[in-house]
Amino acid sequence: MRIGDELIRYNAVSSEAPFKLLDCERGAWQTTASAHDSGQRVSKLADHAYKVFLTDPALSVEMAENLAALYTHTGLRQISFDGLEGNRSTGMGNYGELLFTSSWYNSLSDTLRSHLIIDASRTTHFFWHTYSRMNWGEPWYAGFRESQTEYRLKNQAYFERNMMPNMLGWFSLRPNTTLEDIEWMLARSAAYDAGYAFVVRDEALQQNGQLSAIFERIAAWEKLRMSAAFSPDQKERMKSIETEFELEYRDKEAYGIRQIHTMRFAHEAKIRQPGEPLYTSFSFDNPVGETDLYFTLTAQNADISDAVIELNNRKTIKLPVRLLAGQSLRYLSKGSAEIVDRNLQLIKRIPIAAEALKLASGAQTIQVDAHFDGAEENAALKIELRLADQVEPLAANR
Repeated sequence: MRIGDELIRYNAVSSEAPFKLLDCERGAWQTTASAHDSGQRVSKLADHAYKVFLTDPALSVEMAENLAALYTHTGLRQISFDGLEGNRSTGMGNYGELLFTSSWYNSLSDTLRSHLIIDASRTTHFFWHTYSRMNWGEPWYAGFRESQTEYRLKNQAYFERNMMPNMLGWFSLRPNTTLEDIEWMLARSAAYDAGYAFVVRDEALQQNGQLSAIFERIAAWEKLRMSAAFSPDQKERMKSIETEFELEYRDKEAYGIRQIHTMRFAHEAKIRQPGEPLYTSFSFDNPVGETDLYFTLTAQNADISDAVIELNNRKTIKLPVRLLAGQSLRYLSKGSAEIVDRNLQLIKRIPIAAEALKLASGAQTIQVDAHFDGAEENAALKIELRLADQVEPLAANR
């Protein structure tokens, strides 16, 4: 509530007259608690989930002009208009959004207007003339592959119809973001020739064990994307969120890509009747011809030891290691696997018999068993299988 120049936060209103505001915080937001005369006007202010005040038209213009003054004074040259819909509080619908953005833009100096990067989570016909791009897709509540994925990709057709730059939205690097997740995102970027916003915070810089490789891979994919190195067929296949690709290197330079066929399942901790097998069986198809099987095993909500993998009822690979909850065993290069913690920091390497993981083409069966210790709810050994297809040359190397 606003009374004079004082703001008052409250939790409830009494149910009977004389009505009172209950559980009040006087002098909220650094205003001054003061006496008020009987009959003085009381106003109720509106906010929303972002916990900001919404405006009437005059206040909207004033805030926009103040923001423009900040940009002019400091030389800031990039802005992201998130939450423009809040300006509908003016009662003017879309015009309330335009009033705010146009008041800001028209209050900038000519020097700033000549070189700005402006994006937003939504746009309108008018805003189309001033902004650089529309770029949205929230990164905050899930990983790369689950965070508004369908929304991000549907936007690409919208951008193309309206002659806008393709943008994938925002992605957030986290301590446990893997190189495979990064390449998944970069393949979509290459497919649509789309940019993206990439959020990197200190926590990820300090903790992510694949940080150097991630930045190197981003640089390599961006170089190839901007030089039109991918063929139309490759780009079309990379549009599907179900496909994965990785760059192939020679002499530290990317010269091709491989499509990676992935399968995921879980071996869950379970109790069965005496004599009944506890292993988990999973069937899949190998579409790439003779190849090597690569995999990642991750301990979820339990410590896991003595994992055993059996392929096609005849090849047995014993893994006499112990994975603490959250740790992973990653076999992604021939002959050696690495055990990493939940943030991908290397703990140790172990040898793997590569010959035992050779697959012929066609139908395959894998059985996985392991010992669970201290299992909690939803305890499981999560398994990701990876089959690498043949190297495909890049367009520049054809």
